[in-house]
Amino acid sequence: MAVAANKRSVMTLFSGPTDIFSHQVRIVLAEKGVSVEIEQVEPDNLPQDLIDLNPIPDGTDAGRSRADAV
Repeated sequence: MAVAANKRSVMTLFSGPTDIFSHQVRIVLAEKGVSVEIEQVEPDNLPQDLIDLNPIPDGTDAGRSRADAV
């Protein structure tokens, strides 16, 4: 695995306490024997490196509002 901009060398799973999807991923990773670092996050307080990797859509596409395209 390539080292990302945040310099993590191990796969990191960002997981919320009530997020069913991250729990499903944990099960699959455990069954496959994949080592992973699990970082608990709250949906209202996401770490900046996670936001940088997965930006939240703001309603624009390439600087143009999607409403303008209609």
